Amino acid sequence: MSTTWKCAVAALTLLAGCDGGGTTDGGTGGGMGGGSGGGGGGVQVATVEVTPATVSLTAGQTQQLTAVAKDSTGATLSGRTFTWASSATGVATVDATGLVSAVAGGMANLTASTGGVTSAPVAVTVTSGGNTVGPAGGTLSFLGGAVVMTFPAGALASETAITVTVSTGTTPSYPKFVPNTHYDFGPDGLTFAQPVTVAVRYDPVDVPADVRSEWLQLSKLVGPNWYPETSTVDTTAHTVTAQVRGFSPWAVTTFPGQLKLIRFPDNGAKGNFIDFFVTSMDTDGQGNVVIAGSTRVTLDGVTAVQGSYDVMVSKYGTAFAPLWVKQLGTEGSDDARAVGITGTGNIGVAGRTTGAFAGTAPTLGSATFITSLTPAGQTRAGWPVQEDIFPSLDDKVVELAGTATDSFVLMGGMSGSQAVRAYLASYDSGGNRLGRSPIDVGAPANIVNFCAGIALNPLGVYALVQTDIISTPNPEWTGWGLTALDSSGMTRSGYPMHQGDTVTGRPWAVAADVLGNVYVASNASVTFSSRGQMRISSFTPDGMPRTGWPVEFDVGQKGEIRSMAVDVTGNLYVAGLTDLALAGTNAGQTDVFVTSYTNSGQLRANWPVQFGTPGEEQVLRMVVDPTGAVVLAGRLDVRMSQISEGNDWFIARLRAR
Repeated sequence: MSTTWKCAVAALTLLAGCDGGGTTDGGTGGGMGGGSGGGGGGVQVATVEVTPATVSLTAGQTQQLTAVAKDSTGATLSGRTFTWASSATGVATVDATGLVSAVAGGMANLTASTGGVTSAPVAVTVTSGGNTVGPAGGTLSFLGGAVVMTFPAGALASETAITVTVSTGTTPSYPKFVPNTHYDFGPDGLTFAQPVTVAVRYDPVDVPADVRSEWLQLSKLVGPNWYPETSTVDTTAHTVTAQVRGFSPWAVTTFPGQLKLIRFPDNGAKGNFIDFFVTSMDTDGQGNVVIAGSTRVTLDGVTAVQGSYDVMVSKYGTAFAPLWVKQLGTEGSDDARAVGITGTGNIGVAGRTTGAFAGTAPTLGSATFITSLTPAGQTRAGWPVQEDIFPSLDDKVVELAGTATDSFVLMGGMSGSQAVRAYLASYDSGGNRLGRSPIDVGAPANIVNFCAGIALNPLGVYALVQTDIISTPNPEWTGWGLTALDSSGMTRSGYPMHQGDTVTGRPWAVAADVLGNVYVASNASVTFSSRGQMRISSFTPDGMPRTGWPVEFDVGQKGEIRSMAVDVTGNLYVAGLTDLALAGTNAGQTDVFVTSYTNSGQLRANWPVQFGTPGEEQVLRMVVDPTGAVVLAGRLDVRMSQISEGNDWFIARLRAR
C-alpha cells in the first residue's frame, strides 16, 4: 500500500498522524520517558498508566518512572510523547523522560499526560537528606522501611541526625515484645516540641497466638519496664503507629488488650507514681473510665494538697485519653475508697476523712464522706455529705454503686469487735440520706458481719458479708451471708441465706444479672491450705440454687478472686490473682487473671486471660462496659520495687472475645 493511500485511510478513519513510513498503531511499546521513538500512531488515548504507583526517596536520590498509553480496548499505544508534571517541585521534580529527582522532605504528586489524557497521580514521599531532619520537619525511613518517622514542623529547633539501630540490650519480660521490633532511637534522650509519629513494622508470625494484632502497642523502655503509648495498628500494612515525645529504646509490645499506666501529668513523661494511690474504678454508659484514690502531691499542677492526703478523682475517655483530674480535700487525711456512676453519668465518690468535708470533723477515728460530681467533674448541688456513723471508731467504706435513677447505695462498716457492723445506706441525687440499716443475714448475736460487696439489678440490691466469731468458735457461722432487698428496702423472699459449714469459706465478690440471678465467689474450703480453690455459686431471684452451678477452679496458694461482673447477655466475668499458669505461663509471683462463664456455668471459649510482671499484681475492680469489653484497674509490680517511683497503677481493657 502506498504512503499516500495509507494517509488517506488514516484521515477517513479519524486516526491522527502519519509519518510517511512508520508502523501502524497497536504494537507493543513501553513509552519510557518521553516516548519519542517510532511514528506517533493515531488511535485515541483512553488511559495513561504510570509505574511504579508510589515512590519513596531520600533527598538527592532519583527514580525512573515509565508511562504507557492505552486505547479503549486496553491495547498499548506506542510512539506517544508524554508531558510530566510535579505538584510540588520543591519536594520532587520530574524531567521529560520521567526521571524523578528528590529535592527535600515532603510529599509530591507526579502525573504524565498525552493526547489530552492525564494519569492517576504517583505519590512521591521524600525524606530529608540522609537521616537528618530540621525545623521544617520531614519523613525519615530506616532499615528498609521497618521504622518510619514523620516529624512535624517545629518538632526540632535545629538540623539533627536521627539514628535507628536494632537493640542488643536485654528486654524485660513484661509486657512481652514482638520479636524483631526492638530498636534504639537516637540521639538517646532527645525530646521534641511537637509529637513525632513513629511507625514500626511487625511480622504477623511473631505475634503470640493468644494476642490479637489490633492489641499491639508501641512502648518505650524506661528502666526495667515498657511504658505503652496510645497506638494505632494497621493489620494490613502490619505497622504499629504512635506519637512520641522523646527517644530511647522502643518496641512493639504485646498485651491481652489495651493497657494504660496511670501517671500525672499525663504527657508521656514519668509521673508521680509513689505519691498517689488508686482504690476504685467504674465506667459510664459511654465507656469512659473514672478512677478514685488519694494523693499527697499536686496532680493537676494547680491544686495544693490541703491535708496529709487529698481525694483524687480522674476521668479517661474510651481510648484512655485523660479528660480531667480533680483533687478534693480537707485539713485532715482524706481517703477515697469507692466510686460509682449513675445511669445519667454522674459520679459518686465515697471514703473516710479525719477532717470536715461537710459539718464538723470527727473528734476520734474517721468519718464517712460521700460527694458527687457531674460528668465534667464539677461538684453537684447538695454534695458533699459527711456522717460520723460510728463515733470514736474508724468508719469503713467498702463499695458505692450508682443507680439508674441517679441515686447511690453505700456499703460500709466500722472497726472494733461489735457484732453486725456492716450496713447499707442510700442517698438521693441531692445528697439526702434515704435510709440506713445494718445488714442482717440471720446470724446470732455473737457473729460479726464483715463487708464483702454489693450488687445492683432491676429487682434491688444484694449485700454479701463474711460472717465470723467475736470470741467463741462457731464453725457453723464461719462463712458468708447474703441478703437481698427490693427497691423499697424490704428483704426479698428467699433471703437472707448463709453458707458457713466446713465446706464453704471466705466470700470474695458478688454480682447480679438483669434477670435477678446472683453470683457469689468464695473459697471452696475454710482451711488456709486450700485457699486457692475458688467456688462460684449462683442463685435465682428467690434464693434457690441454679442448675449448672457452683463451679470450682484452682488459682493457686496465693490466688484469690477480687471482682465479678455480668454483661448484658448474661455472661459472668471473674477477675483475680493467681500464682499458677491458667493461660500460657506465669510471669512471676502472682499474675492478673480474667475468666468468663456462660449464664449456665460453662467456661467460655478464649478464656481465661492472664498477664503480669515478675512481681506481685493487684486487681482493684473489674467492670464490663457497654461494648462487652472488660475494664480493669489495679497495680503492677507490687513487691519487686523495680520502678524507682513506686508501684505502677494501671487501667486496662480486654476487648470482647
